[in-house]
Amino acid sequence: MKQGTIDLVFLGAIFLVLQFWWMKMVIRKRQPEKAIDMDKDPLLEQKKRLERLLNE
Repeated sequence: MKQGTIDLVFLGAIFLVLQFWWMKMVIRKRQPEKAIDMDKDPLLEQKKRLERLLNE
């Protein structure tokens, strides 16, 4: 074997382990996200909430 072959094999193994770990984390994190409800106006909702607090 030439000098440095073991070093390259070791670095390649670490690279592959990190790649599989990264892919696993990406797949695990991918969950259905909440859809943004465009029908609701956040400012209107906050205005209603504040008015209810003032009317109490």
